[in-house]
Amino acid sequence: MSQELLSPTASPPPSAASSMTSTAVAPSARPAYVPEPPPPPSRVARAIKWPIRKLLKGLYLLTAAARSHRAVSVVLLVIILGLLGSGVVVYRATHPSGDVAGLGPTATGGLYGGTTPFTVVNAAAPPLPASMIQWMHGHKYFDAQEVWNTFSAREQQALTQKKITASTLQDNFNTLKSQGFQFTEFIYSGGYRAPDGTSHYTIEVLYARGNQAGLQTYYFLLDADGKIAAYVNLTPS
Repeated sequence: MSQELLSPTASPPPSAASSMTSTAVAPSARPAYVPEPPPPPSRVARAIKWPIRKLLKGLYLLTAAARSHRAVSVVLLVIILGLLGSGVVVYRATHPSGDVAGLGPTATGGLYGGTTPFTVVNAAAPPLPASMIQWMHGHKYFDAQEVWNTFSAREQQALTQKKITASTLQDNFNTLKSQGFQFTEFIYSGGYRAPDGTSHYTIEVLYARGNQAGLQTYYFLLDADGKIAAYVNLTPS
């Protein structure tokens, strides 16, 4: 009995098989993902960032220069602080603050935005001179001669031309005193002394007659010698 040997099946060359395998599993080529570029900043953002960058750069350069030249930096700092201090002093001297007769920030906040469009000085009133105190004392005790002595020579002459003398004043005082008239209180409501030596004062005179009371306002102008040069009764008639 004879046996017939079958020839082995021919296999493809290794190079061909490997090339077929690589061809079968190789993925298809895809384009790489490229992100979109950020949008450019707006003009407003650039306008805001530009001065900030310049400021930071200036501060950096200034700090670097100060570290390199410390002695010069100290001198410049002292000069700058001196200029700032003198500026504050001058501003406060030329723009005094205060609330006078309701013209301050509280009263004018709705009209002028918190400040008046002109200079308002709230200076302390000067002390009353001796002539003003004597004028009030003379009225309090109905002493016409004491009142007459407080007037300047020119004012005495002007009053005399109006038929007003120490004698006529005393007659008026006597009449008021007999009627129960009393000067109860004197209120010093304002005054100012000018650079030329003159001054002016406002006095509120409270009086009473029986059960009735009233108030009169007088404005006085004093000369450089401290005598009453003129006075006016400001009370509405």
